[in-house]
Amino acid sequence: NMKKNKEKNPFDWDNITIEKYYNIKDILDDETDDDITKNVKLVAVITNKDENDVWNMDMAEAGEYISRLQFLNKFELPKNPNMKIKLPNYDLVVIKDLTKINVAQYVDFQNFVKLPMKEGMEKILSIFLIPDGCKYNDGYDIIDVQKEIRENLSFRVAEGLLSFFIEKYGKLLIHSLVYCRRQVKKTKNPEMMEKLEKTEKELQQKLDSLIHLIGSIR
Repeated sequence: NMKKNKEKNPFDWDNITIEKYYNIKDILDDETDDDITKNVKLVAVITNKDENDVWNMDMAEAGEYISRLQFLNKFELPKNPNMKIKLPNYDLVVIKDLTKINVAQYVDFQNFVKLPMKEGMEKILSIFLIPDGCKYNDGYDIIDVQKEIRENLSFRVAEGLLSFFIEKYGKLLIHSLVYCRRQVKKTKNPEMMEKLEKTEKELQQKLDSLIHLIGSIR
């Protein structure tokens, strides 16, 4: 179905992969190019054409392509994240309950969220998207899964999933923080107090970096 969809309309957010999205973003952020050059590059990236082929189009044909770039301004997150993701070589299952993630996933998440989104997006997703029937990073090549996510998952779907995870993870952090603050208020033991205050500070830092991350997703 996806294959048919791809042939149908490249000018559709559902067919813009993570990889393509960041190529598009680079073109839009480039301050040296004039608008026509940008439009030509965008059409080439989106349709998988050679840039020269687009430069060589007659004005009418090129104009028709360029007018279709309007869709880039109409980005919307999917209403509900899809919990099963079919990629060409993997069927991935989404982890819904973040209290179930293991220590390795937690540590990897901490490391990946420090990366710029452009490098980290498919890595973060690979923590929560596990090949059907597997345990995290066990019995499959996670680097290959990350590559496959980057090259095949639509950015729109990726964004939707990321918002979903980050919201859940944020709630988890907030619960921990609230709990920790309650314990601090209750405790009379200075050593315990010090420990809890350290934990509280760490949780607060994680929450801050998460908020920072949410700001830089796009």
